[in-house]
Amino acid sequence: MRGWIVSLGVVVACCSGPASAVDPDPAIRNVAGMDLRFVPAGSFMMGDDRGDADETPHRVVLTTGYYIGVHEVTNAQWKKVMERSPSRWQDDGRPVERVSWDEAVEFCRRLSELKEEREAGRIYRLPTEAEWEYACRAGTTGRYSFGDQEAKPGDYGWFTDNAGAQTHGVGQKKPNPWGLCDMHGNVWEWCSDRYGHYAPEHAIDPTGDSGAPAGTAVDPARVVRGGAYYLTAGQCRSAFRGRCHPARRNEYLGLRVALDPPDVKPAEGGEKPAKDAVP
Repeated sequence: MRGWIVSLGVVVACCSGPASAVDPDPAIRNVAGMDLRFVPAGSFMMGDDRGDADETPHRVVLTTGYYIGVHEVTNAQWKKVMERSPSRWQDDGRPVERVSWDEAVEFCRRLSELKEEREAGRIYRLPTEAEWEYACRAGTTGRYSFGDQEAKPGDYGWFTDNAGAQTHGVGQKKPNPWGLCDMHGNVWEWCSDRYGHYAPEHAIDPTGDSGAPAGTAVDPARVVRGGAYYLTAGQCRSAFRGRCHPARRNEYLGLRVALDPPDVKPAEGGEKPAKDAVP
């Protein structure tokens, strides 16, 4: 397990917009019963100056707003699209797990092809790692979206000290300032990006191994974010990174969907195309 999970240190970040910039009510409820909120374009500091070598703090600019799920995808929502849930814990309200990266991408594709979603022009995908952290931070600059004190995580997420070695129904804990639930703990959430080096300085809409030196071998692992129920609160902080082979399926691997505005088309495979780094 430790061979493919990579820990990070303390968050150092800032967001260009106030938490109140996000509408407190879900902007979309789709045919699968998923609530999504719109996250406006903005910038923030991503990374950790007290972390590992791969956590280089750098300013990220997200040029386009996007929607992101209020909750992790549940078993009930997964079954509406995929018919059967692969989860160890099958309760409808718990997050779906034992989902590989490929299966998560396929879920987004099938959800997008449902009649109601197609007619609404909605094309679902996995969030990029930068989009995930920006949404998790929700305008905050601390270790967690609720501040720096480790005495409070149990109010906001499920960790090893309060989860009882299992997942729990989504939305039972307090949301972050942008109204997103379970961003800390419960299940790891797949991102679209390949795991790798951050851009060394500033980046616009980064995806994947955007800062890798020329000639560096591509890491097949994909990014997972948010930590999970079996980890400590300190391993579920806003900047904490994980990596996992895309074929991996385990009871701590789930997902949260993202959605571009109708006039923005994502690349094939549920990923957003990268843009050049900002000088």
